Amino acid sequence: MGKNIIVNMSIPVDDRYQNRPFIHLYKWLPEKSGVLILNGDSMEVKIHIDKSCTHSSVAANRNPTDEDIKQRYDIHVSKIIVEVIKKDISDDIANFIFDERESPYGTHYGLKPEEKEYASYQEAYTKIGIEIANAALSAFNRIISYARNIKGQYQLIEKKLFINEENLDDFNRGSQAESKIEDGEWFRWCPPGPSIIYGIIDNDETYIREEDWASVSEFVQNKNRPNLVFELLANARYLYDSYHMRSSVIEAVTALEIAVSQFGKKGDMKILSTSICNNRIDIDNIGNQIKHLGFSGSIRYLIPLLINEEILPLVVLSKCYKAIEVRNNIVHQGQRGVSSDLVEEILNGVSECCRVLDAHTKN
Repeated sequence: MGKNIIVNMSIPVDDRYQNRPFIHLYKWLPEKSGVLILNGDSMEVKIHIDKSCTHSSVAANRNPTDEDIKQRYDIHVSKIIVEVIKKDISDDIANFIFDERESPYGTHYGLKPEEKEYASYQEAYTKIGIEIANAALSAFNRIISYARNIKGQYQLIEKKLFINEENLDDFNRGSQAESKIEDGEWFRWCPPGPSIIYGIIDNDETYIREEDWASVSEFVQNKNRPNLVFELLANARYLYDSYHMRSSVIEAVTALEIAVSQFGKKGDMKILSTSICNNRIDIDNIGNQIKHLGFSGSIRYLIPLLINEEILPLVVLSKCYKAIEVRNNIVHQGQRGVSSDLVEEILNGVSECCRVLDAHTKN
């Protein structure tokens, strides 16, 4: 019979903002009535929300009473405590986990990294850590899903993340994970994984340069609305950063559809004539042809004929085809999940195609 390990995680409701959004509770905290998410042979998962999870004037009171809680019409919850009990872990692995409690600081109380058995125990610790983290995240998302989709707290977002070796350490540190073996002392829960330092690499085309200042001045003074296509693309990026993947795709494809429509109405024939055999194509009637083919048909068949490969590469067009396909699946087939990697690829392709179309459209 092995030992049980209890892991406590305080998972923030939203990593993007310090003070919002929150889960909203009414005159009540489920301190003593944890929600049982899973109770199996190998693992048990519970959720708690206590006073330490609140972010409001209640939290400002260092020792709020139950009466204080009952007076609050809107209690803001900024994190959820998830308790995971991993059952029947062998004594050797349990001892190794305890001995590694200060391993992030280079301290190993038991086996040393150079010893032969260390790697196999470390691998087992990582595997257990990944299993526990994904169970905790799944339980967390169920609470967020209820608050968002059943109660209408639409500002909340589930964490669309699968924990693996690459992000395990980052997740545990962000959740302030701690653990204990049976009834022992609490210690840092730190399954091995790479520590990742995040940075943002911006596209330097988004920077405002010295030569742009005349355009800035003109834009400020003429009070015209910004180009709708690029406004929608900016919004699509914002939705992507806010984890609204489906909405991001819909917004991006809407931008592309408008760019194609504007190109059909105001295509710059002088520019087009340099890239196509204008004596064989009725370029003056392109707008009507786009109406006839429709949005999807124009992107797949007409636009590639009008703008050559050097200006609008096939790899960009392929991403646009994929974008339209995903948008249609979302709108017409009810597709729910879209990976962030795919959405990023779609945004890059659609943005490039829109820039090309805009360059070939009279302003």
